[in-house]
Amino acid sequence: MEWGWLLRLSLYLKTPCNRKISIIKMIFVHNIDIDSIKRSIYMNIDYHMLYRGELKYMKSFRVKNIKSFKDSGIIEFRPITIFVGKNSCGKSSLLRFPVVLAQTALSNTDSPIMLYGKMIDYGNYEDVVFGRQEGKIQFEIHYDIDIHNVQDSRYNMFDFLEMEDENAEDKHSEIRDVSLKVSLDRKDKRMHVDFVELCIDDECLSGFYSEEDRYRIELNYIYHDFELILEKYVMYANEIHFETFYPFYDMREVFSAIVGLVVNEDGKPVDMEKGQEVYNKLYNMANPFGEEDLSETEIKIRRIKDGLEYASTIMSHIYQNTQVESRLITYIGPFRENPERVYRDSESQSLNVGVRGENVSTLLIRDFQKKNHLIDEISEWLYRTMGYKLCINDMGSSLFQIMLENDKGIKSNILDVGFGISQVLPIITQVIRMSLVSRKLRGGEGIDETLYIEQPELHLHPAAQAELADIFVKCVMENSGKTLVIETHSEHLIRKLQVLIADKNSSFTEKDICIYYVDKNDDGIANVKEMKLLANGKFKEKWPAGFFDKAHELSMELLRNSANN
Repeated sequence: MEWGWLLRLSLYLKTPCNRKISIIKMIFVHNIDIDSIKRSIYMNIDYHMLYRGELKYMKSFRVKNIKSFKDSGIIEFRPITIFVGKNSCGKSSLLRFPVVLAQTALSNTDSPIMLYGKMIDYGNYEDVVFGRQEGKIQFEIHYDIDIHNVQDSRYNMFDFLEMEDENAEDKHSEIRDVSLKVSLDRKDKRMHVDFVELCIDDECLSGFYSEEDRYRIELNYIYHDFELILEKYVMYANEIHFETFYPFYDMREVFSAIVGLVVNEDGKPVDMEKGQEVYNKLYNMANPFGEEDLSETEIKIRRIKDGLEYASTIMSHIYQNTQVESRLITYIGPFRENPERVYRDSESQSLNVGVRGENVSTLLIRDFQKKNHLIDEISEWLYRTMGYKLCINDMGSSLFQIMLENDKGIKSNILDVGFGISQVLPIITQVIRMSLVSRKLRGGEGIDETLYIEQPELHLHPAAQAELADIFVKCVMENSGKTLVIETHSEHLIRKLQVLIADKNSSFTEKDICIYYVDKNDDGIANVKEMKLLANGKFKEKWPAGFFDKAHELSMELLRNSANN
């Protein structure tokens, strides 16, 4: 471990000792490698903001021509985000897509996107394209980014060593909506990037477009003196290097494309030798903004160069932060593993329960050995909901049993108790673990973690389904930076969330939740509708038929049939 770099990082973050300790813990607890930290210094990436829950990088997404969606529209993340709808309508496809992006970020792949990996199997390319036809798939990802901070980082890579006043009046800060719009195509059974557009407030800053054997680069805005200036340029590059779908390029590699756009006063193109001389002069200038004593040609080259560098810096900024954010994503699929009678102590240092809950036993055994109160809090929820306490039986020889104890003190192996407990245990374990880590490391201030859950209500009776709402809300409200994304069929879960919104003693409000109803039209095209909630917990619009109204419909039918008999 290169502790010198940690010291520099601490100086850069301008943090007190307790936050430095938290950063060190972040590295060990979340396996964020020191090389990533070192790279972040150069790119001025706000790891501390991501870690503290102050800046959520991926705030929304959109898919086009993917699965059953021609266009999903913008899907926004809130502390609790829920997808509901009929079976096979596309809600799981929406929930899983951000998991695919995280899987891609964490994989060593030369493919633009990793559809199949350790986290999830999203299908082959032909399974993903709408209508299972040849064609392009598209998506866009939206982030909140301080564009001034990114601009400053290009020229002040080592200013973190200077302890400047964070509250200085001349400090520039502006959080803007920054998005990547990506189109992927397939040729010769291999995916490739069709185009990538980098946008600020939906205005295209720069675009990279595949054409036969080259890429067209469009630069639409120049960032200068903390303002976006409309200046359009089109140039071509023989090759653009991609890390998944993120374009990276060395400015010297696109030098000829820049110089080719610039003309002398006599209208002739700048020769490469002279252009290289001009470029080197501008590249090594101390003042990045001043244009005094520059010729018209030099100013033009300078602005194009700065525009491309700025776009590249934002891309790198997003790329590096995505690596971190992806490490803090957990996905729990719709089917959890069956319990076992005996578990062997594992050497695994797993930090989450796993896609199928396969790591639950490891987390529980570790807690049993270290007494970090995870089991205590799980027991509290299980006893309140189902009348059981959770305990671990040490059998010796590194063998353990997960036991459930009723209010009479009788212990039973988890295998001998109702299936619902083993199905919900991974979910409860992960939710409580997220809260415990935040409380232990940050005093509840938060770590940006996102948990994706499919069908948390599986095999649970209605009262237990409602109790899930309580622990979900407690997790996101007591620990900033937590996001739960849930696919469910449970009316009881949603009704309880409505009750908590209407409860005046609860801090949970309609602004903390987003509910999306997914359905298909007669042509098999999936549509997404946000079901907005009011402050009193009621829905703003009438709920589509077939969800909340089914129980009432059956009750009325029963009454009619009873009256006829």
